[in-house]
Amino acid sequence: MERSIGILCLVVFIIASFIHLSDASCADGGPDGGPLCCLGKDNDCTAEGYQIFARSYGTCYCDTACVNTRDCCTDFDQACPAVDCEVSPWSLWSGCSERCGVGYSERRRFVLREPQNAGAKCPKLQERRGCKGYRGCELEDIPGNNVAMILPYKYSLSRAGPQWEHPLARAPRFDTYCVYFKFRRFHPTCETPGIENWTDSLKKGSRACVECNRPAYGTSGVCNGEGINKKKTRWSAVDIQGCRGVWQRIDIIKDCTCGEDEENRFVFV
Repeated sequence: MERSIGILCLVVFIIASFIHLSDASCADGGPDGGPLCCLGKDNDCTAEGYQIFARSYGTCYCDTACVNTRDCCTDFDQACPAVDCEVSPWSLWSGCSERCGVGYSERRRFVLREPQNAGAKCPKLQERRGCKGYRGCELEDIPGNNVAMILPYKYSLSRAGPQWEHPLARAPRFDTYCVYFKFRRFHPTCETPGIENWTDSLKKGSRACVECNRPAYGTSGVCNGEGINKKKTRWSAVDIQGCRGVWQRIDIIKDCTCGEDEENRFVFV
């Protein structure tokens, strides 16, 4: 008889446990019987059931903070799956914020999907980097040690034409001078497989004569990018898209033109 009573009590306990487990939980604890999932810490976002890290039956939580407080209902992960933030790819960098001087350029990306249920937060959506603007500068305001824009010397033959005239370069006239550099670095874009370019014969340490003449010297008599002796500055090839690099000025000679005996001859633009 006593054994029968013990078995009966065990059965009642098991049935009661199943009844408890069938009570409202995160999966069906919402207002309309749907999932109950709350953002942040919400003391009212509760259900009846077992907590993930507790054996006792009672109040458990369905808010995203329960992951940290370790009092989530056992079905929280299934009822409220974490959804990470999703963002778009970065945009291209904008132009410089200053037309003449130091400024910044920026790029942005946008949120495609907000994070849900303790999913990973969104990363930063905006980045900035420093830049120098020269579009709005007068020619005499552009520093001589800025990026040198260059062309092969053969283009200097057409500089007598009106297409090279600039309102700021018509007067006064200055003496032509030569600047000598050694190439120190080339960007990979200078290599164009299948296309013969003047960069093919260049290598690190190659010497170059760059002529500063009209109209490149503007109204100041100084070409943009003439550099500083023994200092490394940058150059960019106008006729080869993306081709650029670093060189070091080794000398500057006034009242000079780059002669035919110079292996690598260029003109400032």
